[in-house]
Amino acid sequence: MKKTACTLFTYICLLAQLSAFETPYIKGHAGLMSRGAAARSDPISDSEEPTFSVDASAQGYFGAEVDISDKLILRSDFLVDSAFLLDISKDGVGKEFLKNKGTVPASFQVEELSATYAFHTKSVIHYLSAFLGEFEPVGMDTFLERQFGILPISSSLTRTWSGQSGANINDFYGAGVSYMLRFEQPVAVGFYLYQDFDRLNATNPQNNFNTDLRFAFAFPYVTLDWDIGLGFPHGSTKGTFETEVLIVRYVTLRTGLNMLIGNPSDPVSLLVQGGFSEVEAGFDAYENHNFVEDLVQNLYFLVEPRVKIRDVDLTLTFFNRPSTQTIPMIYNFEQKGGMGADLGVSTDHFHLGNLNFTIGMHATVSDQSTLYDIVYGSGSFF
Repeated sequence: MKKTACTLFTYICLLAQLSAFETPYIKGHAGLMSRGAAARSDPISDSEEPTFSVDASAQGYFGAEVDISDKLILRSDFLVDSAFLLDISKDGVGKEFLKNKGTVPASFQVEELSATYAFHTKSVIHYLSAFLGEFEPVGMDTFLERQFGILPISSSLTRTWSGQSGANINDFYGAGVSYMLRFEQPVAVGFYLYQDFDRLNATNPQNNFNTDLRFAFAFPYVTLDWDIGLGFPHGSTKGTFETEVLIVRYVTLRTGLNMLIGNPSDPVSLLVQGGFSEVEAGFDAYENHNFVEDLVQNLYFLVEPRVKIRDVDLTLTFFNRPSTQTIPMIYNFEQKGGMGADLGVSTDHFHLGNLNFTIGMHATVSDQSTLYDIVYGSGSFF
């Protein structure tokens, strides 16, 4: 009887914990972008009936968030990318499209899979998370929006079609855990432990164990998100008695900064982004490594003064993208990196009936030469 009573009491306690969770709040998002370029496939002099080709691509993303009583938060984001080459002739497009059916290359990528548990102690909210993919990387607005509920601050020039807006300064993609503290004031401090995944080098991936410290705040006239971390590239070899020995040969340093002076709605504001990733700062084979040269080679920065005149936004952006930053942007930046400037004009108050649109235009001047090429003389600007 005593055993039965104890068992029943245990079940009641478990049910009481489950009943504390209210009906979950669920939201989702999705998007699609396509682009194409038409070109003549044959020389003009070869045929009186020219043929043309269309190089087209499409990207789509979708995701969802499940929030259970602000205690357990499950998030997911996925990216689908495809590209195809279509020949256009007088016979029609349909035959060619059906002919290529099933042969169009496509990729599917996990942008984020995460589970976060939140609990309160006095005036501090604690967040314990396990994640896979891009988990609130510095440079994006995701972290600031989730922690402080503020409007996006990043530049429209650095937006991507991966479902999250902004530049991933440190090209972060991995799996691990994090512990975040958010205080009564709009201040947050976090710690990360994770393993890198090299999504661009599947045949010979890097094995990097990383630890990061993050600090952020959102005060009335200054918003800051700053991250600094160490990476430990490691391997293994056979030791005594054929046992595996873990070897760490050097250490890498990285940092990222995302700061807005002013507010997005202010007449004048200034956005500053900067950082570098995976700069060797260790020993062994890298003992003669030039730390400063490597830092300049990996340096990313973006400075954007902003002016708002009524409902019109004016931006003047100066940027340097290193060749190591490989995340594609909406605009056709050089994939090998480069320096440049951009002038943008936009408004998010364009109405057609009951629909509200954001429209604008921009002009970009850029070159593949980076700050590293100019400083060390291996290239010239323009």
